[in-house]
Amino acid sequence: MPRAPRPPEPRTDAAAAWPGMLGGRDVDEEVTPVCDYCDCRTRPLLAHLGADHERILTGVHGLRTATDSGDADRRMVLAGELVDVLEEHGRLEEAALYPELALAGVPTDAMEAEHEDVDAVLRRAAGAPDVDPVELATALRRLEAHIHREEYDLFPAAHQVLDDAAWDRIHLELERSS
Repeated sequence: MPRAPRPPEPRTDAAAAWPGMLGGRDVDEEVTPVCDYCDCRTRPLLAHLGADHERILTGVHGLRTATDSGDADRRMVLAGELVDVLEEHGRLEEAALYPELALAGVPTDAMEAEHEDVDAVLRRAAGAPDVDPVELATALRRLEAHIHREEYDLFPAAHQVLDDAAWDRIHLELERSS
């Protein structure tokens, strides 16, 4: 199936939050491809969140590289940038998408808990030169798994189970909360 056309970058603040990281300019890009098999990216919010996922995976790779090389200063900067992107990404999901999915009977509690768990580890990594590399590596693997579940389970489910009225409510909530 052909890939759905990508809309223009929906937020310029995401690019500002990742100076030098977008497009892998600062690190060798190692991004796991994200899902596009079910046309869920025809929904603007899901296209936006999917584009976030690609940026997040690029950031994960850069953070892993900085950690493995022992570059604590770079690791702290990249972890802080990743926290910023994840904060906005999570806000979009938790403010509108997850509530509509929950109303449709799709469980989202575990996904929200994962946001909090990964965020806590990344905040510690951003704020201290010494970090437990095993804890950070585990959090990054959990983040990658979380993105995989969203891409291959949650977003396709949203595309299938949410009707146009639900998508209208999602977009109204996003406009209201921005």
